[in-house]
Amino acid sequence: MIEDGSPNVFLGGGTQTVLEISPEIPDWLRQVVDVLYVVAGMLGGLAGAWRQAAKMGSKFGTKCAAKFIGGEMVGMAISDTVMGLFSNPVDVTTGQKILLPETDFTLPGRLPVTCSRFYASHLETEGLLGRGWRLNWEINLREDETYITFIGVQGRELSYPKEMLIPGHQIFDPEEQFYLSRLHDGCYVLHYTDCSYYVFDEFDDHGVAPLLFMETPYRQRIAFGRENGRLVRVASSSGHHLLLHRTMTQAGERLSHIELLKGGRPGNLVEYRYDDNGQLTGVVNRAGVTVRQFAYENGLMTEHRNATGFTCTYHWEEIEGFPRVVEHTTSDGEDYRFHYDFAGGQTVVTGRPEQKWQWWFDEETYVTAHRTPGGGMYRFTYNENHFPVAVELPGERRVTLEYDTLSRVVKETDPAGRVTQTQWNGSFAEITRRALDDDHVWKADYNEHGQVIRETDPEGRVTRYGYDDQGLPETVCHPGKQQDRYTWNALGLLSSHRRITGSVQSWQYTQRGMLARHTDEEKRETRWQYTPEGLVASLSNGNGAQYRFSYDGDGRLTGEQRPDGLIRMFALNADGFPVIIPTQGTEGGVRNEQQERDALGRLLRSDTQHSTRTFSYNRLDQITEVTLTPTEEGERLHHMQADTVRFAYDRSGWLTAEHSVHGSIKYRRDALGNPTDITLPDGQHLSHLYYGSGHLLQTALDGITVSEYERDSLHRQVIRTQGKLATFSGYNADNRLSWQRSLPGGSQNPQQAVLPRRRTTA
Repeated sequence: MIEDGSPNVFLGGGTQTVLEISPEIPDWLRQVVDVLYVVAGMLGGLAGAWRQAAKMGSKFGTKCAAKFIGGEMVGMAISDTVMGLFSNPVDVTTGQKILLPETDFTLPGRLPVTCSRFYASHLETEGLLGRGWRLNWEINLREDETYITFIGVQGRELSYPKEMLIPGHQIFDPEEQFYLSRLHDGCYVLHYTDCSYYVFDEFDDHGVAPLLFMETPYRQRIAFGRENGRLVRVASSSGHHLLLHRTMTQAGERLSHIELLKGGRPGNLVEYRYDDNGQLTGVVNRAGVTVRQFAYENGLMTEHRNATGFTCTYHWEEIEGFPRVVEHTTSDGEDYRFHYDFAGGQTVVTGRPEQKWQWWFDEETYVTAHRTPGGGMYRFTYNENHFPVAVELPGERRVTLEYDTLSRVVKETDPAGRVTQTQWNGSFAEITRRALDDDHVWKADYNEHGQVIRETDPEGRVTRYGYDDQGLPETVCHPGKQQDRYTWNALGLLSSHRRITGSVQSWQYTQRGMLARHTDEEKRETRWQYTPEGLVASLSNGNGAQYRFSYDGDGRLTGEQRPDGLIRMFALNADGFPVIIPTQGTEGGVRNEQQERDALGRLLRSDTQHSTRTFSYNRLDQITEVTLTPTEEGERLHHMQADTVRFAYDRSGWLTAEHSVHGSIKYRRDALGNPTDITLPDGQHLSHLYYGSGHLLQTALDGITVSEYERDSLHRQVIRTQGKLATFSGYNADNRLSWQRSLPGGSQNPQQAVLPRRRTTA
């Protein structure tokens, strides 16, 4: 990043000054990182003061459009329901058109540089992309005589009395889950419980303080440079330098494209196009593909289209003084009508015959109930901070949630009555203890940067973590003193993993930061190729076999061509999970598999022409039972028999037993999870002896040695005895297995081969 404020920026050869750069980081901000630790300790001085905050939002802006995304609601597959978003999407509680953040590009790094757009039809202010649109970089503070107002990425205005923010104090908003602090020199800092900090510039003559930079405790930073109040450049501590270009429209200046100058392949990352009214009409990606198109009437979005031509249209009417979406159609044939009753707090959406969705909501537009076309009923109860405390699901199921004063979930009771309790570290989003009601308990300790340094599993086994100067994991010490080491590239992407045995895996990436090649411990390579959109187009494994993939317009996997010529297609449900998988053989035959999944995406049932398999899971989502029921054709052609296999685990999730009609297999393990004793169905015991961090030394059956292993200083197997034979192994300079020879026991010369065998690895 340009921290010292170099006087000029040069593009390409020569010394022509293209853009004058003023110092990006004033002297008073060079100490901010150290001050941020002071900020974290300010809460005690104003405990409870946030309750006096006067949060003032517009009629359409009081609710966060994505508040429950990524929260507890996701596991119930009802995020859109509780948010009141329908289809592509429309906010049924207000009738406004919403587009949740769409990412235009991400530059990988320890703190990735991401550019995304958010749209809400009610937004009147014009940003870099025009009316209704907000870039994720367009956040700022505004002050007047009474309030400090935070304007976030969704354009929502949250105002707090200035007397609550005297220098050296901060407030916490439990509904928004952030702190707003004012340092002793008057600088404002906003930070979330995940230790991400947003530092604002001084207020200008219009009372606006724009975002100056965002930062992590490890000083990973994205800085925003301005000239005359206009955002003109972005620089990151990962070495990215971006230049923002403008264009003039009849409605004023707009952002035309964002150029990458440094930190990757130079060139345009994204281009924005506008109509004569200055409204955003197109988004062009780095490959030159128009990935989004938009149309408007009277300043309201009436259509958007993606790169494959999938189109959504919207029709508007004025209802109770505001424009609302009354009809929404898609190029796939969907057609929805919206019927609003704002006085009664209800919206009805109708689709095809007999399709009807209903929502009920309160005065602040929070959804209180929802009925699906199939009659399924959901009900939501909220606390004073508008977080759900009770969710009633179809089938008389109920989930309850309890929160602490910082709006973090501390207790969850699922529909089966199972309870999960969570403890947190101080005022941060750091889980220190999670306990299930069956006495499974996980614990974690953190360093001052909010990173896990120690984890204890339900069996009391401890894993320790160490980090490099950039805050990336460097060492992982497993139970039993096995230590793994990791290295990272300049973009913060994993580049190598070395075990105590000396074995190494490595990863290489494209300039866009996508995985290009993986080399495993045996030097076998897997390679990936991508479409211009960044989707995996093909995969080549270490044996030279190649897989090819196809996708739908939303980038979801719909087809796979395998090396053996088989073609698999995937029909997806609304959640994006496969439900029908036809497999076409090389001679034209087709085999169909139908899958049934739960709300978490777990496979519950698989039906084929020859059998049905059902699956059950435990609290840790591990498979506990698989039942095979053959069809008549399966019995006749393949002699399949009904069977049920059950799996048992210990408190840490290690497999301890398998039970079937043919008997049971039981496992005993050491602290590293290595199986030390396996009881076979006939009662025999297969035992394994290890040394160090899990290197196999001996295998015995009922106390009789079957094999013994000798290893070199790198823990590579060099001799294995089995009965009267000894197998010798040799390696080349790249640690690849280059030859093996089996000799009679007692022989000392591996050149006298009895069963010569030579193996090379591609």
